Amino acid sequence: MSSEPERPRRRPPWWFMPAVMSALGAAAALLSAAILTAVE
Repeated sequence: MSSEPERPRRRPPWWFMPAVMSALGAAAALLSAAILTAVE
């Protein structure tokens, strides 16, 4: 096991959360569109 000194956890950049949320939204939209086309 590595004996690195514990360093404080870095904060993600300010654009990290909006990017994650938009990526999740896009994935959900693609998934729902695929389900709708598969059902019809």
